[in-house]
Amino acid sequence: STSIGNLELVEFFDVSGLLTETVDDRITGTIPTEVGQLTLMKQFLLASQDFSGPIPTQIANLPLNSLDLSMNELTGPVPSELGMVASLRRLDLSQNQLTGTVPTYL
Repeated sequence: STSIGNLELVEFFDVSGLLTETVDDRITGTIPTEVGQLTLMKQFLLASQDFSGPIPTQIANLPLNSLDLSMNELTGPVPSELGMVASLRRLDLSQNQLTGTVPTYL
């Protein structure tokens, strides 16, 4: 299977700014809920792509210290579950189409 959930031993994932000379080269689609299976992931960096849709709540299952989803087309509220990620030190959700308020404990 080619599911992102098969990458469970990966600790660092960075596609930020990858192939952004033209819009056609950016990664598109939604962030799959299977990201919650990447239980060793410490840095998840998906900035400057064309991801759309909501931020999956399953991201809160990861022991992240850095999450960068900036400069995408993400929509919906910031999941309150992100406040449960005690190890999270850096969070960048800027330049998206997110709605609502950021939970106060973030």
